[in-house]
Amino acid sequence: MKDQSLKRRKRQDLYSLYLKGLEEGRFLSMRDAAEWLCRQPAPRYYIDPKKASDYVGMILGRRSLVHLNSSQRRMARKLCQEYLDWRKQYPDVKRSRLLVLDEIVDRPAPEFYMTADAVRKMLREEINEVKSKMGWGE
Repeated sequence: MKDQSLKRRKRQDLYSLYLKGLEEGRFLSMRDAAEWLCRQPAPRYYIDPKKASDYVGMILGRRSLVHLNSSQRRMARKLCQEYLDWRKQYPDVKRSRLLVLDEIVDRPAPEFYMTADAVRKMLREEINEVKSKMGWGE
């Protein structure tokens, strides 16, 4: 089951960044906004640590990630690299992969790991929710 709180947080963070981009005049359309947002750093990795641990385990075990989309594969590889870097930095620390990744997923991420289409969909959901809360469009 997807962690709905992570999805909600991602939507809110994308929306905040969208508003910032609008204010700065970074784009003129939703299509341009989604393309711009895809390339922006994210405040965190929006993935459950257990799922991140599963992905890292698959990579370390040389199992295929073919069932993941390209964004998810990039994220899995980046998480694996960060995990391996953590292990090199702290070779004497005995901590499970899950606990290490629990720390890593809360770090800023280089991107949101989403396609422009997925960003547009998520933004539309958040914009509609904001409008609904404000009583607009009724």
